[in-house]
Amino acid sequence: RNTRRTPVRTPSGMEVQLAAPLAPLAANDESICAIIAAAKEVDVDERICAFTLESAQHSPAVAREKEDEEEEHVCPFTLEPPIDPVTTLCGHVFERAALEQYRVSGLPNSSFCPLCRRPILSTGAPFFEPSEAELLCMSWPVLVALMHDPATLRGVARAALALQAVDDRTQDGREGDAAVAAGILSAILDLLSAHAASAAVQEHACWALSSITAGADAQSDARAQAAADVGVLPQIVAAMRVHLASAAVQEQTCLALCDITGGAGARGDARKQAAAD
Repeated sequence: RNTRRTPVRTPSGMEVQLAAPLAPLAANDESICAIIAAAKEVDVDERICAFTLESAQHSPAVAREKEDEEEEHVCPFTLEPPIDPVTTLCGHVFERAALEQYRVSGLPNSSFCPLCRRPILSTGAPFFEPSEAELLCMSWPVLVALMHDPATLRGVARAALALQAVDDRTQDGREGDAAVAAGILSAILDLLSAHAASAAVQEHACWALSSITAGADAQSDARAQAAADVGVLPQIVAAMRVHLASAAVQEQTCLALCDITGGAGARGDARKQAAAD
């Protein structure tokens, strides 16, 4: 319905039907110019051309494009362009003070980006990097998400620190079940694989595995079985082979093997056989 077919006469006297959308048009200056040029060539009133151009420039499509461009530079908290912007690793821009206030607010999920729900870390602000204290009190789902995220804990020092926090929190059976339920075993396996050449990461990963699976009760056996099921045994053996000269790695890999393959019954025997194989 936005198309008008009007009989017009060219300078040579030929009558043609001109079909041109009058409003609205897509925001494409080249297309607009081409339509106007064609209209002028067949002697159409220039007022139609001017109306067409003005309609295109004020069309809903153009307005939406402008709104999107403006929203890209507005902090979701302050709803204004950030004066001191900070970009999270997930790519969103915030006012630094507003994001800091959000993180320490204690609100549910305040450790996650409010736009995409990924853990909040920043490419340019040291306070966004999780400290040892933060790792020790961070919820297990957040910590597991960090350990899985290739943009955050892939550095050797930071990965080792996270694994040390896991070890500290799961010693003597504390928090072991909650950690396993959140997926900590696959996160540890992820870091073991990503840092196979790092003796520090291998040592702390096996230390954490030993803390999680140690014990002689049914819960400990279930955690040991979960560790075997995710595939940590081959990775532990690989660490022993790669780091033959590291006494710390050899000690912790042996302890991890002892705790994971311990336990009586068919499941314990199966884990021992898997390690031997």
